Amino acid sequence: MLSGQKYYVSHVDNADALLVVARAEDIELKAFLVPTDAPAITTSPIEVEIVSPERQYSVFFDDVVPHFLAR
Repeated sequence: MLSGQKYYVSHVDNADALLVVARAEDIELKAFLVPTDAPAITTSPIEVEIVSPERQYSVFFDDVVPHFLAR
């Protein structure tokens, strides 16, 4: 399961899935594919002072079951 948070993630509102690279319990980096509509994901827009076409988000993972991609 994937728990934690990521800040300043672009295009969450346009994506079907997120590619998450995270450190696992065994200290190795692993890549996961997480659907953006997974029930254990919460997103929150971050207000930024620059004018930009894409919005930035905080993404919170609460015991998400991701698809394992690679080590």
